[in-house]
Amino acid sequence: MTEHTSWPERLKWAEENGLKSLQEKFTTADNMGKEAQTTLTYVLAGMGGTFVYILPGLERTLDTLLFGAIVLCLYFVALGVYLVRKTFLITDYPSPYQEPENLLDRPELSLDELRHGEILNMTERLQKSTAWIEKKTQAINRVRIALVLSPVPFVVGCALFKIFA
Repeated sequence: MTEHTSWPERLKWAEENGLKSLQEKFTTADNMGKEAQTTLTYVLAGMGGTFVYILPGLERTLDTLLFGAIVLCLYFVALGVYLVRKTFLITDYPSPYQEPENLLDRPELSLDELRHGEILNMTERLQKSTAWIEKKTQAINRVRIALVLSPVPFVVGCALFKIFA
């Protein structure tokens, strides 16, 4: 470690910026949860709408529109399951702070050496946070694109019914 007269100030500055970055990651992660909830609401609305159409239709003979609606409802169910598995199930997220006992494990280190090590650990936590957020963001974006494409499974279902019925 370089011993420079400004080293303690640089450590303090790096710590403060690292903590700010971690706090921003936590805010972003919280926002991803809200975005996932909103997206799930759209999926459930589509699922509910198609189910409301299907339910009374089950008393009559299966036709093209009913079959297309069944395919579309199953599509919405698959999107919902995917979204819940990728964004709502609890996964490990890095802590913003080191465990206090870990900071005391090495009494031979100076405070500046501990702070330097903690900054390196903070960098690792930032990278893990970024990866966690990216995974959630990709899943939400995939589902949103799939929602926009939702007429496709309906049309395919209708076409399959026409071909095979």
